[in-house]
Amino acid sequence: MVSTQRRRRQPDMGELRENPEESRNESAETRSQERSPCSWYASLWRLAAGRLCACWNKRLERRIRERTEELHRLNLELEAEIGERRAIEESLRRRATFEQEIAAVLANFINLPSHKLNQEITRALEVLARHTGSDAGVLWELTGDGGTVELRYQWFTGELTERIELPATYPVNLFGWWMDRMRAFEPILISSVDALPDEASPERSAFQQLGVHSVMAVPVASRGWLKGFVALWAIRAPRDWEEDDVPLVRLAGEALSSALERQRSEQHVRRLNSLLEKRIQRLNALRQIDICIATGMDLHVSMGMLLSQAREQLGAASAAVLLLDEESQTLGYTFSEGVPLQSLEQTRLKVGEQFPGQAVLTGEIVRVDDIETLPAASRPRSPALRCGEFRACCAAPLTARGKVKGALELLFEEPVSPDREWLDYLAMLASLAGIAIDSHRLVSDLQQTNRELIAAYDATIEGWSRALDLRDRATWGHSDRVASLTVRVARRLGVPEEDLVHIRRGALLHDIGKMATPDTILLKPGKLTEEERAIMEQHTTHAYEMLSPIEFLRPALDIPFCHHERWDGSGYPRGLKGEEIPLGARVFAVVDVFDALTSDRPYRSGWSRDKALEHICALAGSHFDPRVVEAFMQELLEHGGGLREAA
Repeated sequence: MVSTQRRRRQPDMGELRENPEESRNESAETRSQERSPCSWYASLWRLAAGRLCACWNKRLERRIRERTEELHRLNLELEAEIGERRAIEESLRRRATFEQEIAAVLANFINLPSHKLNQEITRALEVLARHTGSDAGVLWELTGDGGTVELRYQWFTGELTERIELPATYPVNLFGWWMDRMRAFEPILISSVDALPDEASPERSAFQQLGVHSVMAVPVASRGWLKGFVALWAIRAPRDWEEDDVPLVRLAGEALSSALERQRSEQHVRRLNSLLEKRIQRLNALRQIDICIATGMDLHVSMGMLLSQAREQLGAASAAVLLLDEESQTLGYTFSEGVPLQSLEQTRLKVGEQFPGQAVLTGEIVRVDDIETLPAASRPRSPALRCGEFRACCAAPLTARGKVKGALELLFEEPVSPDREWLDYLAMLASLAGIAIDSHRLVSDLQQTNRELIAAYDATIEGWSRALDLRDRATWGHSDRVASLTVRVARRLGVPEEDLVHIRRGALLHDIGKMATPDTILLKPGKLTEEERAIMEQHTTHAYEMLSPIEFLRPALDIPFCHHERWDGSGYPRGLKGEEIPLGARVFAVVDVFDALTSDRPYRSGWSRDKALEHICALAGSHFDPRVVEAFMQELLEHGGGLREAA
């Protein structure tokens, strides 16, 4: 029973822990009600339990406090780590963004047209400046000799664009400390320019004058050579630079330098292409002029082409050629473009007078690049200069075979600064003009000599023809008559004019072989015997043997050699048939027979024209070419005055 009560009244540890004061009150009340020995043990147990609870509570509180402090410390460490990680993430994000933007900018340079390069380089400097916290980005390049630094591109934020003005160039030795580090390919990271060392005092002074607080500079190299550097400036407030940005800035700088190098290469290629095209144009122009001269075109055509090319290729407003009169030693304007020739052709210049005369006298190019720079008394007074607003002029001598033939005069509306290639081209044009003029004179002289020689040849041929007629009075005038009518019929048949000359000569000399025929046979009034006829028929072969050695008369051999051939092949000397017989000989055969039949001979009277024509028509297709007979009849009808009148 007692133990049951003890178990029932024994407080739970949780109750003691939760409400110890209530437990003590209950114990006091119990003591007043029960005074049995068992209650004393119960009280003792309760007291021990209470003290034990208090001890446990203190220990628990201490452990809670320790755990709380540890949790607080861990929480602080965690917050610090989270902050650090966030800072790292932000840095990585910023760097990734920086890399992406730089990559995007650099990617644009791959296929970027040259005319957009300036804009993209400025944009790249802006990206570099903004992501590094700078107020300005500047790209400097070394010049070709390496002695000067040149400002290529710059970017400033906001109002700084108008406030700061940078020099276009400065000598390398002005900032020795700076350039030593650039040549060593060492980046410069300066948080405060005031902290620069004493040996960098020129750099410090320069930055202080510009109002720059902090500087980052990264060298730009290409194939192991320093090309320049990228400078980033903090102007509004100092800043600390991050070394991690240096590789990206270096990469961007090298890309910018490569883009500029590509631009320079493209510009150089364009200049070379332009120069090559100009040279090709000039060579083509010279070739066209040369062909024009070589093919013997009219001198006015050749000179017109030459002057036109001189104006186009050399940029002249006017071009003129003056020819030298060797007897009077004066120059006269003969060809002109740009200034009307009518206003110049009455002018004569003495050798040594004005620029053309000086060029002829000295044999060298004479020029004034800007007339306005000369004193008024020394300015040229060429007649062509009075015809327009000209600022420059030059004259080149025209030479050929070591002799001066005249002068080429060029006038310009703007001052000129010719280079050696320009002057050489002018000299070539002048030389071609001299050759053209000399060739024209040579050709003219040759043509005149040729005309005189041909006239002499023709006179000789006509003399031979008359000599043959004198030998046989019965045939007087025969050669002239048949020659004239043969040419007319041949022209009707479409024979070219240049071939008609040879047909006429052949007709005049058709009986030249009879010079080898004895007079007893040639002048015999009666019928010839078979032996005599055989000798007579040899006159065609004699004609060939006499004329073939003469090259001038070879084209005329067809008629003397073949005029007795017949259409059906029954003629002599070779028995040619049809169109094997030369056309000139076929035409002459008809005309010769017609004239012989209608002419009086010692042994018979001449036939009437109608009878002769009927006879010829009857022989068409056997003795004569039918087409030639038809043309012969038409010629007589149209120009012979009718069939019943004498030919």
